Amino acid sequence: MNYYIAYGSNLYSEQFYQRCPDSVFVASGVLKDYTLAFCGINGNAFLTVKKQAGGSVPVAVYRISPSDERFLDVYEGYPNFYTKEQVVVEVNTDETIEGTMYVMIDQPYAYPSESYFHICSMGYQELGFPVEVLEDAISYLATSSAIGRTLQYYRKRMGYSQSKLEELCGFSKGKICKLETGERDLRKVSADVYTALKRYLRFEDSCIFLEKPRN
Repeated sequence: MNYYIAYGSNLYSEQFYQRCPDSVFVASGVLKDYTLAFCGINGNAFLTVKKQAGGSVPVAVYRISPSDERFLDVYEGYPNFYTKEQVVVEVNTDETIEGTMYVMIDQPYAYPSESYFHICSMGYQELGFPVEVLEDAISYLATSSAIGRTLQYYRKRMGYSQSKLEELCGFSKGKICKLETGERDLRKVSADVYTALKRYLRFEDSCIFLEKPRN
């Protein structure tokens, strides 16, 4: 049996044991130097983790069978939507466990459905994790940094380097970098700048300026 590292809706035991009936809970732990992120289609986003120095994500460690893992591969959309990585988590102050974790292939930031967020929060409460971690991931979606990273996603999707996009749009050197890091807020640029970005990156306003779904 292998170790599986859960951080999203699979923290909720009732749901997880239905999906993976052979699984055994081993321990709760912490994945260091990562942060939680909601990504995908707005209104139907799912959790993933992204590397971030100094960050931490609460996780659960399960021992799963090969048949459990095959089911998770299908459920998580591996290898087209999520990929698998081997990571080390701390389960005690002096103990670590290495296991398999599913990580979403690059997708833009987006809001989850209320039902998905609720299931994740139930898993957090069940394991005694601070729900504020999930709430922080939601709050991040409205920041200039998240908007900038979403802009970066569309730039990479179109295959442009930062310098090439600056050349096409007639921008000064370093402007795209400042927008993508959130140093400069995309919501405060001129209409000409925003129109040029839309022309070359082909995104819809609703994909950049997210509205929290009402469902």
